[in-house]
Amino acid sequence: MVKWLINMQNKNLINTIYMNYKLVELLGTGGMNSEVYLGKYVGNDKDIPDKYKNAAIKIITKTSDTTSDQWNKILDEAVTNARLSKKSDVNIVKLFNYDNNDSDVVKTVMEYMDGESLKIVLRDRSCFSLVETLYFFEKILIGIQYMHNQDRSIIHRDLKPENILTSSDLLEAKISDFGVCTVIEPNGKNNFLTNETSFFGTVPYVTPDAFNCTFSEGKRIPIITKQFDFHSLGIIFYEMLIGDKPFEISDENDSSTIKLFADYDITPMKYINPTITNDVENVFLRLTASKDNDKHLRYSCVEEIIDDVKRIQNKYTKNDKEDDTLKPYYKRTYQGKLLLELKENFTLWKSICKNKWVLGCVVVFGLVTFLSIIFLLLGNLW
Repeated sequence: MVKWLINMQNKNLINTIYMNYKLVELLGTGGMNSEVYLGKYVGNDKDIPDKYKNAAIKIITKTSDTTSDQWNKILDEAVTNARLSKKSDVNIVKLFNYDNNDSDVVKTVMEYMDGESLKIVLRDRSCFSLVETLYFFEKILIGIQYMHNQDRSIIHRDLKPENILTSSDLLEAKISDFGVCTVIEPNGKNNFLTNETSFFGTVPYVTPDAFNCTFSEGKRIPIITKQFDFHSLGIIFYEMLIGDKPFEISDENDSSTIKLFADYDITPMKYINPTITNDVENVFLRLTASKDNDKHLRYSCVEEIIDDVKRIQNKYTKNDKEDDTLKPYYKRTYQGKLLLELKENFTLWKSICKNKWVLGCVVVFGLVTFLSIIFLLLGNLW
C-alpha cells in the first residue's frame, strides 16, 4: 500500500514545472525522503548552454521523523553547493538554483551528469589503466583544489567513487554530495555542517586522523585538516589502479578498521600490478601516510599532488611513440590517448558484458583455443 502511494506521488509530479524545469522522469529515490527527477528546461533564456538544458531536480520533503539537525544539514548542503557553483569548469556538480520557501520542502536544481558514478564504472571495468587513472584523478584534484582554495576552505570529508559522477562519454568526472563538509575559517577554526557527536564519512576512505579530536561540553570535536580529503583521494587512486581497496575490510561500518593505515604496512601496488612505477606508488604513499614516522612525507596542499600527477603524465607522453595515423582524429596529447583507451577498451568490454550471446561466444572461443593448445602440446609429446 505504501509503495503504491509513493508511485502515485511520483506520477503526480511528472510534468510539474520547478524553477523553469519540467519534470519528465524519476531518476531515483534516496534517504531523507528525497526524490531526484530529470528536468527539461522550458524557460525563456535562449542563451542557456545545451549542456544545462537538462538538470537533476532533487526534492526533499520533511517528515515527522526528520530531526532539526538533519534538516539543517540539508539546508547547509544546498548553501555550500551554491557557493561552490559560482565558477564554471572546476569539476564540481553545479547547483543552479534552490528553493526552501516551503518550510517542509527543499527543491534543488543541479547539473545533470548523464553517466554513471565512478563506483559503477569501476565495477564494470574492475580497474583502470595508468593513463585513464591519471586522467580522471587530475579532474577530481581540480575540484578539490577549488574547494580547498576558497577564502573559507571547504573540506569534503566523504570523497569516494560513489560521489564522483561521470559523463556518458567518460570524458568528465565531477565531485558531488557536500552533506558532511567542514568549512575552515581564516582563523583555522572548524565550522561544521553536521553535529559532530556522530561519526561521519565512509569507513574505508576515512583517515586515521579522524580519531584526533578534542572534547567540549561532552561533545566530540575532530580536528579537521586537508588530510581528510587527501587520504580519501589516496584510496580512490589505489582502487582505480588495482581494482580493490588496500585492506580487505569485512565490515565497512566498523570504524576501528580506520586505524589499519596507522598500524600496518600496505602491500606495494607494483607487487600486484608490475606496471606500476615508483613515482606512481609514491603518490599513493604520500596521500595516505598515517604512521607518525611517515607524516612528514604528506602533501601540504593539493597543488603538490597535481604537480606530481602532471609530471607522471608528461613522462608517459614523452615515452610514447608517435603514431601519425592518429593525427587526423586525435591531438597527440595525453587526452588523445585516453580517448583511444576508453573507446577501444571500455566501450567494447561494456558492450560484450551487456550482450550475453556475444559474451557466450567469447567464452566458447577462448575455451576452444585453450583446448586446441593443450591438444597440440600433447600431440608433440606423443
